[in-house]
Amino acid sequence: MAFILMLEITPSTDTSLVGNTALVAYTIGEAIITLSAYLTLDWQKLKWVSVVFIGSVLPYLYFMTETPLYLYAKQQYTELEALLRRIATRNKRTEEQWCPSYQEFLRNQSIT
Repeated sequence: MAFILMLEITPSTDTSLVGNTALVAYTIGEAIITLSAYLTLDWQKLKWVSVVFIGSVLPYLYFMTETPLYLYAKQQYTELEALLRRIATRNKRTEEQWCPSYQEFLRNQSIT
């Protein structure tokens, strides 16, 4: 799920770089887990280290927003526009730079 989310929010020019970097990071993480298992020699200690790490990451999910692609697919246009405004503000873009393209995109969509 994190891999898909990462690729959705990445510009198309950098998708292959980000995807490959994520796969390399996953492989490095697997090596670290294997090394940790070898060094601890006790599956219960390894389990608790894993639980603490995963438990520290879980609260972050509360603050994650839906991706624009997901909101568009679910036809939640109000939430989509609010999210795009937040993204534009964070990227220091004015409304005139992105809103006309968004409005034209919505007008050209076929209603099914």
